[in-house]
Amino acid sequence: MADDRSDRASVPTLIVTGGPLDGTAYPLPGRGETVVGSSMDAGVQIMLGNVEPFHAKLVFSAAGLAIADAGSATGTYANGEKVEGEQPL
Repeated sequence: MADDRSDRASVPTLIVTGGPLDGTAYPLPGRGETVVGSSMDAGVQIMLGNVEPFHAKLVFSAAGLAIADAGSATGTYANGEKVEGEQPL
C-alpha cells in the first residue's frame, strides 16, 4: 500500500542544522508572532549555550512566514545566511 500523505495538513516546522541538536524539528504555531529562545517563556524553546532567552522571532502574516533576530549576540541564521531585518522564509 502506498503512503499517501496528501490528505495531511502541512505544519510549518523549524529544523536545527548543525550542533548537538542537528536535525531536531520544532513544529510551529501557524499564526501571530512566536519567540524562539532558551527561555521557558519562548514559544519555541531551544536549550543550547549559544541561544539567548529571547533570540529571534517568527512572524506569521497574510504574506507568509518571516524570521527576525531579536538582538542576540550571536545572530540568527536562516538557510545558512545571517538574518538582517525581517527575512521571509
